[in-house]
Amino acid sequence: MLIERIEDSPSFEGTEGLLALVFRYSPIEVHDELTRGVNAYTDAEDPLQVLAINYPTGHKIPLHSHNIFSRTTYQSQEAIIVLKGLVNCIIYNSNRHHIKTIVLAQHDIIVLLGGGHSFEMLQDSVLLEFKNGPHQSVHDKTIWMLKHD
Repeated sequence: MLIERIEDSPSFEGTEGLLALVFRYSPIEVHDELTRGVNAYTDAEDPLQVLAINYPTGHKIPLHSHNIFSRTTYQSQEAIIVLKGLVNCIIYNSNRHHIKTIVLAQHDIIVLLGGGHSFEMLQDSVLLEFKNGPHQSVHDKTIWMLKHD
């Protein structure tokens, strides 16, 4: 599994650090690249946690549930899996500066943590999206109008 970090350039005012993580599908044995146990790709303070869990055959994760407690998040973060197709993803920082354009292929995953983004389907595509909720359509997003759009 190839992992790409997309970060804001320190040359911009108000930089925000990590904007996205891209997990590229690879047919190789993924577990060989990971440390045994839980591998964190985001900080514990981030509203969306990205973890890779690597255990050998026979290991058991104990039966558990997740406790109910109040959490406050101030923006939506999302993970998108490309189930089918080819997708152009354009990443911006919060100051609306273009950071990077990447092509996502079938089985690639992108975790969007900050800034702005847009997608263009390069082929007929099916995406599966995960985001923190609850979703509030009126307050959830702002459409950016840039000169080149």
